[in-house]
Amino acid sequence: MEIAKWLIALTVIFSIIGCDGNEVATPQPTTTLQPTTTMWPTITHQPTTRPRPTITPQPTAKPKAANISTVADADETCEEARKRSQTNLVNSIYKIRANDQIGTSFLLERNEQRYLITAKHFGIHVENQVDLYWKGEWEPISVQVVNHSEDDTTVLSTDIDIGRIINSAWTSPNIGSELYLENEVRMYGFIFGQSTWNIIGSPTPGPTVKSGIVAGHYTAIKDSEHLSFLIDGRVHPGFSGGPVASIQNCEYFIVAVINRYVPSEVKVLSLQEPNQVIGTIQINTGMTEAENIQHAMQIVAEDQRK
Repeated sequence: MEIAKWLIALTVIFSIIGCDGNEVATPQPTTTLQPTTTMWPTITHQPTTRPRPTITPQPTAKPKAANISTVADADETCEEARKRSQTNLVNSIYKIRANDQIGTSFLLERNEQRYLITAKHFGIHVENQVDLYWKGEWEPISVQVVNHSEDDTTVLSTDIDIGRIINSAWTSPNIGSELYLENEVRMYGFIFGQSTWNIIGSPTPGPTVKSGIVAGHYTAIKDSEHLSFLIDGRVHPGFSGGPVASIQNCEYFIVAVINRYVPSEVKVLSLQEPNQVIGTIQINTGMTEAENIQHAMQIVAEDQRK
């Protein structure tokens, strides 16, 4: 019995310490080492946006004409003033025939009295009748000579019904003052021998328009405070008596009366004999003489005082 108890005890001991006499290791949990990673904060780059100024669209204002002389509407734009004054000017210009000469004239009005201004070299020196051209034919107009300037302008008075001619309301064109060197101008007239065009909406024939600049001044009348103008711009026979206009403060203003183009003599050589002069001819130099409109306006002012 005792031997059996000892065998049982030895069996228990061997099961604890193992058969080779070494202590049985208790299994330990396996630990897997992970690499250490330092966690940096995630930064999301946003595009830099500068604040833009808020722009509120403003209504575009049309430029207004300054110093409008003949219109009560203060809201008239510069372009409207230009068109209105240009229409008044063109509607005032007429082809004139006097003493078998054809040229240009224009109409003015002061205190309900109408004046026709043209060139003195047409030879209208007494109460007379002139012809104005419209509706495709010449129509006689009664005129009376008010006076002549000392240079080449004639002022006539007339009772012409301008509304009957142009079939619309008419306003006397603006009168300007002095011009300076290099000022741009427009010259109006009817070219001799050339057919005319009709103004749209009117039976009145329209003038030809030429452009130029003020190239110089000259004294047309001795002791006059108003200088006349030498214009670098070509006109043609038939322009005499026509107006010269400039744009001032968005409007057309008459500043002068066309006298003549400046001629130059050129020698004519013989074809048979070298260097033999057989005559001369006059050519148009492209320069124009124009008398200051203030000379005509002085005559008008004197007539108004009577």
